[in-house]
Amino acid sequence: MEISFDHTYAVFWVFLILLVSAGISYLLYYRNRENAALSGLQKGILATLRFLTLLIVFLFLLSPLMQKVKRIKQLPILAVAIDNSISVKDKANSLAEVKEAVKKRFAEDYQVEFWTFGKDVQQSDQFTGTENASDYGQAIKTL
Repeated sequence: MEISFDHTYAVFWVFLILLVSAGISYLLYYRNRENAALSGLQKGILATLRFLTLLIVFLFLLSPLMQKVKRIKQLPILAVAIDNSISVKDKANSLAEVKEAVKKRFAEDYQVEFWTFGKDVQQSDQFTGTENASDYGQAIKTL
């Protein structure tokens, strides 16, 4: 999660907020004659507290100029459909090699999912070669 400022205005506004907060605190405690009875330490502590309070309030008012960005890295899905019919049963060893090669090649860049299809389409990486028919249309719709 990142929190970033809109750079076109944020620095200017933060600088302005610092100046305004410091100016108000100075005027209220060092230029106001009603505070003449306070000692220098008391004025300093009260001015600092007022400055921090105003700074926090103004920064909260500035929050619409801040942007919170939440980034989630999600790999794209690479769906590999394998015909699970009897007609490709004799190619089971080749399919196993191809599956391993695909996993090895694309595992870092994609979330690899294997699907088998015959009459039905299922998410599975187990090739059985027991289906009597291959419904390519259903496989395309499902994927």
